[in-house]
Amino acid sequence: INGSGTWGTPFLIDTDTTNEVAVATNGTSFMLLWYSHAQGAPLAAVCSSSGSPGTPEKVGPGDDVTVYNPALASNGSGYAAVWSRWDYSGIAQDNIYANVYSSGSWSKDAGGNPTPWIIENSTGFASSPRLASNGSGYGVAWVQNDGAAFSIFANLYTAGTWSTGGTPLETGPGDADYPSIASNGSGYAV
Repeated sequence: INGSGTWGTPFLIDTDTTNEVAVATNGTSFMLLWYSHAQGAPLAAVCSSSGSPGTPEKVGPGDDVTVYNPALASNGSGYAAVWSRWDYSGIAQDNIYANVYSSGSWSKDAGGNPTPWIIENSTGFASSPRLASNGSGYGVAWVQNDGAAFSIFANLYTAGTWSTGGTPLETGPGDADYPSIASNGSGYAV
């Protein structure tokens, strides 16, 4: 971490992880997000600007399914995390999941287990989520098979919740891939 103009000493975040790690800052600290094979779950850890990593904690279930394409964004104080997750519950499919970090904690149930949202609810393969914040909420865009082609979908997090399902933004006859999303501080562009 380069918190003051000089790169710090590298540190190990996990001994058995995928090759994808996401990082974001809220202007003070940094958040890291990755998939741990050892834990069988997506993990996140706050790191100080001096490069001291915090204790990793699960942001999604620890059921050892494949998790990939992690992305993070900050609204200036908290964070949102999104990832693709291979689900197999009768039908093999990829879904997009999200969890939100505010007031020093990821969304959890009364037992302390992470409670991520599934932010799209179709049977098509979904992957490559990208995330941005407008300073209060979050917007996410991803690519998903709509039955005819791979198209671009989006979802918003406002007033403490994600909207239901995904909104199709591009549904042309050809395949779309690798969306990008940005905010001007109030709205979003994909």
